[in-house]
Amino acid sequence: MRHAFSAASLLFLSSSCATGGDVIGGRVYLPSEINAHPSDFVGREVRIKGFIFLSDEAHGLWDSNFDREYISSKSPKPDDPVWRHCISVEYTEMGARGIGRHTPRYLVARGKIGIAASNTIDFGACSSVYITVDAVE
Repeated sequence: MRHAFSAASLLFLSSSCATGGDVIGGRVYLPSEINAHPSDFVGREVRIKGFIFLSDEAHGLWDSNFDREYISSKSPKPDDPVWRHCISVEYTEMGARGIGRHTPRYLVARGKIGIAASNTIDFGACSSVYITVDAVE
């Protein structure tokens, strides 16, 4: 039993190192989990799974495609809770290679969390909370 624990520990450490950087506990989050307490994540590297949609008019990572379609079809008010199911996406050159524009799909993105300044206007953003994507799994 002791050997199994050691092997599991090594597997966890090697998978954490493979993702690189200070990935919080190796855990994969949903956008809504980041939005629940965004200040806890600012400046930290995380892995987020969701439905990504990048176009000339929008750039977001959603909990699900259902959430994205709801926003697109209903145009709800800014205080609608479904807006908390999305974080905006910025990406580095490396991240852009893995994402692909105009290719909506589910993925896991790795990058750092930030919060846009209150005087920033970004018409394609779904949230002031964003991830700068460095890699895609």
